[in-house]
Amino acid sequence: MKNFNNKDILIGVIGLGYVGLPLALALSKKFKTYCYDKNSKRINDLNKKIDTNKELKLNNLNKK
Repeated sequence: MKNFNNKDILIGVIGLGYVGLPLALALSKKFKTYCYDKNSKRINDLNKKIDTNKELKLNNLNKK
């Protein structure tokens, strides 16, 4: 891993539930992170910074 730069590594997280969302937010601090969830209502809520699972404060959620 010494030859890699953080910008060279792309992370994919599938499912933005109780595990996926906190994982994606943590990984996105260091790596370019892509997320996927098949639930369109969940995606729309997250885009509005609403976490219906009430697991996280989404103040720092970036829409990229």
